[in-house]
Amino acid sequence: MVDEELIFKIKAKDKAAFRRLYDLYKEKIYFTAFSILKDKQLSEDALQEVFVKVYTRINDLKVAQRFEVWLYRITVNVARDIYSKKKLLSYVSIEDDEGYTLEIADASEDSIPENIVLNRETSKELVNAIYQLPQHHRIPLILYYFNNMKIEDIAFVMECSNGTIKSRLHHGKRALRKRLVDSEEQTNSIVMIEGRVNLNENR
Repeated sequence: MVDEELIFKIKAKDKAAFRRLYDLYKEKIYFTAFSILKDKQLSEDALQEVFVKVYTRINDLKVAQRFEVWLYRITVNVARDIYSKKKLLSYVSIEDDEGYTLEIADASEDSIPENIVLNRETSKELVNAIYQLPQHHRIPLILYYFNNMKIEDIAFVMECSNGTIKSRLHHGKRALRKRLVDSEEQTNSIVMIEGRVNLNENR
């Protein structure tokens, strides 16, 4: 979790702090956006737009401990908006109030791999299987397992009830397990992040 001091520095327009924040979250934001868009270029565009919004709206964040939830809500909304419009958006720099330009590293193949895997033990087959699920199952699974979000926080991000998220996670896990078994993946190897969550477990 990001610390309050870093948020304070970003609110003060500290460019080094903002770059650190970008480095901390760029892969997770790209991965989350890709779970909605399933398009590399559009996901890169979403990544850039998300951090533009973070930079320009950071003062709207009143409680630093809620930063990640706030960040992922922005990410999901940005990705959904791009998905609906199907427009390429390009944000590679931000001009602050004093006229200085803050460059954001381009989300190129060199900086973010095409088949992004947040945990090195997570199989490519598992990630690809998640991408094949319907969006209403795909997004909660990504937020819950890869981004370690609580159900109530996912509900806030997706603007629905806790019960709806629980149901989507349950049905998403069943669909994912079936897809992996049908593709002859070994179910006992389906361990999500840091080996803490197995899809065979009852949550």
